Amino acid sequence: MPIDVNVSFGSWPFQIFPQKTLPQLASMLVQEGIQSSLVSHIGAVLYPDTDFYNRQLLEEVNGLPEVIPVMVINPTLPGWQKALNDYVGQNRLKAVKIYPNYHCYSLKSGAVNRLVRYLQGKNIRLLIQMRIEDERNQYSRMRVPGVPVDRVIDLHRRFPDFSFVCLNTYHKEARRLGQETSNVLVDIAFTERLETVVTLLRHIPPERILFGSHSPFFYTRSAVLKLDKSEVPTQTKSMIVEENARRFFGL
Repeated sequence: MPIDVNVSFGSWPFQIFPQKTLPQLASMLVQEGIQSSLVSHIGAVLYPDTDFYNRQLLEEVNGLPEVIPVMVINPTLPGWQKALNDYVGQNRLKAVKIYPNYHCYSLKSGAVNRLVRYLQGKNIRLLIQMRIEDERNQYSRMRVPGVPVDRVIDLHRRFPDFSFVCLNTYHKEARRLGQETSNVLVDIAFTERLETVVTLLRHIPPERILFGSHSPFFYTRSAVLKLDKSEVPTQTKSMIVEENARRFFGL
């Protein structure tokens, strides 16, 4: 059964989500056949104090074993290391997520270098959200460009032994990451082509592709169908929907 590595919870000013509570969101994902989900709080993107929504998420996952909380970190804010030390005490913490384009810093910054070194020491995985919305559909007064793929490649070159995940890559970006890096993983949420998964596999090995739906921004079933309707070997599908995530995140 799929493990979804790209799920958000909360409210967003430019979209209305039918699931108002975390149990409702978790129930919807289970109904779509999702076994477990890595979930971050979307409120941490626009609110000045990311910890406020991180703590809220940790409180709300109680009683939801299928939800794996992901902490949103802004490494330019003071105190992020102390906050992460506190979160490490949570047995289910497997990954943190960053939004460089919304929090206004470059992947070339010293703050990111310090975060990567910290994560390496704690064996915590890094998720980089390349974008939240398709740039063509953004509200005209709040246009936020995606994270430049060149910066991701540069981060890989600075830390060649550090594996991380890029979420919501366009197909061209995923193709470049497959060709120009050796250990950067991508999910399938934003990758759109005829025979999406087959096309993606031409440029990136199956062990570096993860199942991600970008729920609730996107319909969960659209990601499920990308694999269900894809003519790839059963073993390859199994790697993408579940095995890669179990191995990478230690689930």
